Amino acid sequence: MPPIDEDLRVLLFQIVRELLFNVKKHAGVDRATVELKQSDTHLAIHVEDEGLGMPLQAKDTLQESGFGLSSVKERLRQVGGTLKIDSAEGHGMRVHIRVPWCPMQTDNDTDAKWPGNEGR
Repeated sequence: MPPIDEDLRVLLFQIVRELLFNVKKHAGVDRATVELKQSDTHLAIHVEDEGLGMPLQAKDTLQESGFGLSSVKERLRQVGGTLKIDSAEGHGMRVHIRVPWCPMQTDNDTDAKWPGNEGR
């Protein structure tokens, strides 16, 4: 995978870390699956556990302290991303994150785009 913007990498790391903390604190299991997929325009991250799940009414509020799910949703929205939660009480939780990305330019790519460098 080509390198992506550092701010986006840090954001995605923080989000996945928060989701894994939530599994440990709330799901009643010690295991989760994290999957990263890449398309030409987006990154998709799926975090899944087979724990206690979330009651329907809790999905509507998403209010937690710190870097909780409501904060995750808002921070993703600010970068054009989305968060979707699939969960039912007693049936685990699946969190789907989708965010647009663009590869970082290397110094060689940047130099080639300067006027007068077309022939290089």
